[in-house]
Amino acid sequence: MKQTLFCIFLFMCNMCCQAVRPQNDRIYINGVEFNLLTRPIEMDAQLTKALQSYLPWEQDGWTDSDNDYIAYWTVENEQIVLDSIYYHLVGGAKPEISRLKGYEKIFKAYSHHGRIVADWVTDTLRAGRGNLLTYSNIGGAKAYSEERTIAVDKGQIKNIRQWNYEKRPGRNFQEIFSQDSIDYWFALGKYPELAGKHVGFHAKLKLNSNQFAEVDTVMMYVIEGGSIPEARCRAIAQMVKRTIESIYPLEVITAGNHVYQATQDWLFNPKYTNRPLEPIYSVCDTMPSFPGGIGEMMRFIAYHLHYPAIESDWQGRVVLQCVVEKDGSLACINIRKSLFYPFDAEAIKVVRKFPKFHPAIHHGQPVRCEYNIPINFRIE
Repeated sequence: MKQTLFCIFLFMCNMCCQAVRPQNDRIYINGVEFNLLTRPIEMDAQLTKALQSYLPWEQDGWTDSDNDYIAYWTVENEQIVLDSIYYHLVGGAKPEISRLKGYEKIFKAYSHHGRIVADWVTDTLRAGRGNLLTYSNIGGAKAYSEERTIAVDKGQIKNIRQWNYEKRPGRNFQEIFSQDSIDYWFALGKYPELAGKHVGFHAKLKLNSNQFAEVDTVMMYVIEGGSIPEARCRAIAQMVKRTIESIYPLEVITAGNHVYQATQDWLFNPKYTNRPLEPIYSVCDTMPSFPGGIGEMMRFIAYHLHYPAIESDWQGRVVLQCVVEKDGSLACINIRKSLFYPFDAEAIKVVRKFPKFHPAIHHGQPVRCEYNIPINFRIE
């Protein structure tokens, strides 16, 4: 039953990914044009149905179902007013964008002194202009460098707030959760029961302005290849949760401490039915080592470590765990013992500067092996 529900959820997410709407309605605020990132007409099912029925259709063309119209709006006398509607006709010799005539009769109930007021809208609308900072295939979500949120109650504007967003560069989850990257980020090779399996993970998380993720839950499902004991599924899911919370820096879009699309749901599906699961060892004949030994590693850390610029006298230890790959590079970095975001981030920065290790040797061959790295923060 769980597997069936997971597959249904995955199918619905794939459908969402296909529902891309590259165009937006437009709204004029104090004479300045913004992309309206919410479609007011679609907030009323009857209006939506009536407009869809009214849009033109020709034998050699039809309106594009993903982008069939663009409505133009104005903020006027503290109201949301509909100015005009254009439609996009495709399929003929040449795509056309034309002004829709006679649409006013659809909105007759909302006409006030010759103006159509969006009395059916009670919601907060988003409008954006400037640089497009992000675009998600999931539902066509967009974020712009300059945005307005418009609180509307029955067509009447209660307030308009301004947001100036900036993108803080970092890793993004589309990259992290791709099949080509999963084994670099997640130490799934620790769990031999995953061999020959196709599994799925559903992560609910929240991004913060420190460019870390706070994970609410991670659920694991077996899609193909036989069952895995529930206790082991929980252990694997806990490892995935801890690793997601250890990835730094993540790409975030912020306005001050406000993070755009902070709450997110993600699915990813490691598949070992058609490729081998590379094991990760805890104990080997020869353990991995930093070039020059532990003393050299401590000197490297001391040279590159910077105490975070925060107004406190925090001291303590961050312990990172990673996987030393067969070629000596480091992967699957996660925080085993956290101190505080700035210290965790600094520890990860330093470890990412490490040179390649001497890899672990087991039965005469280089293998993947776990390795713990303690990093101390002290005020002298």
